[in-house]
Amino acid sequence: MVIYRKLLIVSVALLFTLPARSFTGWQPCAAAAGTVERGSYRSEIAQTTMYYSVYTPPCYDSTTRTYPILYLMHGSNEDDGHWLRLGLKELLDTGISDGTLPPVIVALPFGEWIANRNQFDRVSWSTVFLETFMPLVEGRYRVDAERSGRAIGGISRGGFWAFHLAFRHPDLFSSVGGHSAFFDDYHAPPEYNPLRLAQTAPNLDTLRIWLDRGRDDYARQNLDLMHERLRQRGIAHEYRLYPEGQHNNAYWRQHVLD
Repeated sequence: MVIYRKLLIVSVALLFTLPARSFTGWQPCAAAAGTVERGSYRSEIAQTTMYYSVYTPPCYDSTTRTYPILYLMHGSNEDDGHWLRLGLKELLDTGISDGTLPPVIVALPFGEWIANRNQFDRVSWSTVFLETFMPLVEGRYRVDAERSGRAIGGISRGGFWAFHLAFRHPDLFSSVGGHSAFFDDYHAPPEYNPLRLAQTAPNLDTLRIWLDRGRDDYARQNLDLMHERLRQRGIAHEYRLYPEGQHNNAYWRQHVLD
C-alpha cells in the first residue's frame, strides 16, 4: 500500500502540473474521510435519466475554497461506481488526510447506453458530457474551473472518451489519462477518433498525456498505435507497459493509482 500511495502522489501531481511536494497552503484538515454523493439529472439530448457520483475531499463542507477537479470515465458495462469499487476513495482519503495529496473533487459520470454507442452527432455522450454534465458539476460544486485544474481520464471505453474529449478540447483540460484505453482506427470518423486526432489535432503539446496497459491486454495493438502516432508527431507523453496484466478489473485495481 505504501508503494501505491507514492504512485498516487506522483500521478495527482502530474495531473495538475504541480511538483509532488508543492501543495503549499493545502493543509490537512481534522476530518479523516471525504464524501461520495450520488445524484441524477435528465439529459434531453439522450432522453434518459443519467446518474453520477462525486467525491468531495475531507472538510469540503466546512470551507469556502475552490478545488481542482478530476473527471474519471468508467469502462464498458460498468457504471459511476467503477473507480470507487477499485478503491479510489480510500486512497484519496488517506493521501489527503496525511497531507501527501491535495484536496480534489472527483466527478464520476455514468454514461448509460449512450457511452457505448459510436455516435458523434448531436446525440452523443461527448455532447451530454460537455453541455450538461460538466456544467452541472462545476455549477453545483466549488470547482476551480480553470484549465490548469481540470483533468480527465478513463478505463477502456472510458479511456476512449477521455482522449476524444481532451484531444478535441485541449483548451478545457490540462491532462488526460487512460488505463487500457480502447481505441479503434475505424469506429469513429477522423475528426472524432483519438487515433486520428493524435496525428492532426492542434495544441496536443499543451496536454500531459498518460497511457498504460498490461502485457496481455487485448486492446494492446491500438494502444501501441496511439503511442507510435504521438511519438512520430513529437507529442510528449508517458506510456507504461507492465509485464503482467489483462484488460480487466484485476489489472486496473492493481494500477489504478497510476
